[in-house]
Amino acid sequence: MNRRERNEMHKDDAYFLDLAYKNKLNYYYIHNDTMYVAGTDNLQDVYDDVTKVPKWGYITDSARYNMVKPVLDKHPQIKKLVGHSLSGIVALRLQKEMPERDFEVTTYGAPVFGYWSGKNTRYKHQFDPISMFDMGAKITPIASVNPLTLHSYKGYNYDFKKHNIQLANTERVVPKLFNPVQTDNTYRIY
Repeated sequence: MNRRERNEMHKDDAYFLDLAYKNKLNYYYIHNDTMYVAGTDNLQDVYDDVTKVPKWGYITDSARYNMVKPVLDKHPQIKKLVGHSLSGIVALRLQKEMPERDFEVTTYGAPVFGYWSGKNTRYKHQFDPISMFDMGAKITPIASVNPLTLHSYKGYNYDFKKHNIQLANTERVVPKLFNPVQTDNTYRIY
């Protein structure tokens, strides 16, 4: 895969991972033969991060693993898994647990210790605190010291005009449960 194809792949991965994160019901999005799985996004995921990743428990006991595995069982057309953070390690575990499917796995910022064998490509931003021990990931420098930006699945696109890595999207997202105060000191109800 040349640099331009990889750049398009990163754009597509970021777009479909955004859709997976927006799918709050089950945190995945299927496009053609690829399943995109969102990373840590709720308190259960945080609990799974602390108790099951990477050496303290079994990732197969995590909510995200148990959410994705039955879908894969029902959809044999899925050949590729793309995961961010928690779902990166879930995708790697699924690749290992289901060798007959021969998944092609791409991860962004996965909390992996050391190396991971198999047909996978892993990416991380330089100085990402979550994936810093992933020795087999391809490192991409990014001009940021914000740990949330460093742990993002965005910012892997190469700007061919400036010959530089484009920064991750750092716009702030206001949670849907947030009720801003109006100018007349009342709250907007959603």
